[in-house]
Amino acid sequence: MAPWRPLRARTRREDCTGGPTFAGAQITADADLVVDGLLLDFKSTRRPLAEMSQRTAWQLTGYLLLDATDHYRIDTVGLYLTRSGTLTSWPVDDFLALLGACRRDLTELRGVFGELLAGCQGQADARYFATDEETERVR
Repeated sequence: MAPWRPLRARTRREDCTGGPTFAGAQITADADLVVDGLLLDFKSTRRPLAEMSQRTAWQLTGYLLLDATDHYRIDTVGLYLTRSGTLTSWPVDDFLALLGACRRDLTELRGVFGELLAGCQGQADARYFATDEETERVR
């Protein structure tokens, strides 16, 4: 329980949203938890280092960018590794910088992401497109 103690001490129940969804998103997605601006994803694995993967980073990024209206006021993203009881988090600016996106602000990234998803016409994976032209348009 130790990693949760400071978070619980500063957080009111009304500041917690379990299974947050993202209004207006072009795809269906629900994160695990948003607590007072902290977007958390829970992972339960025997290999915790495997969860610190590119796939997990992109998953967190997707959730962050899907909150286009800033409804949840996400300022921090994090992972809770349930088997080891490890809570790790990064301020959004630091997280985006680690991903190489330090030259764009969050609002701009959310706008570009929304345009990309709108261009996918509900299919966010380019492998589903029939022609090279469609694939290039999505890129």
